[in-house]
Amino acid sequence: MALWLVILIFVIVLIIAAIPLHFSVSFLGGDSSILKAIITNGLVGLAGALIQSFVPSFGTLVYVIAVLLIYKFMFNIGWIRAVLVWILQVIISVVLLMLLMFLGVLAL
Repeated sequence: MALWLVILIFVIVLIIAAIPLHFSVSFLGGDSSILKAIITNGLVGLAGALIQSFVPSFGTLVYVIAVLLIYKFMFNIGWIRAVLVWILQVIISVVLLMLLMFLGVLAL
């Protein structure tokens, strides 16, 4: 596969993954843009990888706190809104995945 195609697919996946986060933050009154959501998803992924590498025993708890902290600072929201953003993001992601599966675009 050509390198440009791999990069294009990676960018498309980043944008699609950022849409539920952007909508969740915007719905709950946070300061969001697609670019900020993409950067935030990258930071969350990086934090997850680092936490899993350095704190594997109780990494899930540290990861949850890290995600909420990243959301809090990136979108200028409080702790409760950060939790609500995360929950709403999961709901929107599941609905989007189900819609894509129903339309035959995605097969799991």
